[in-house]
Amino acid sequence: MDGFERGVVRRISIEIEFPDGSIGTTEISDPGQLSAIVFDESAVLATDLCAFNVSESDWRANPAMMVHTESGAAGIPLGAHNDRQS
Repeated sequence: MDGFERGVVRRISIEIEFPDGSIGTTEISDPGQLSAIVFDESAVLATDLCAFNVSESDWRANPAMMVHTESGAAGIPLGAHNDRQS
């Protein structure tokens, strides 16, 4: 046997409650390409903070999380109210 066998995550659905109380969902349909999902500002790479903390005056522009496609790579902001699916 070559290494350890394990299940494969096929999809991640995330429900987000926004500051105005509305609920949105976002889906990551190919999570096998991700190395990390970051929810807390303290874990966001310094180089990604400007994409995570977009606006102090408009919370709709701020993403709920950053996703990374490889360790140490720039994050992709995801889950802002402005780009919500529902």
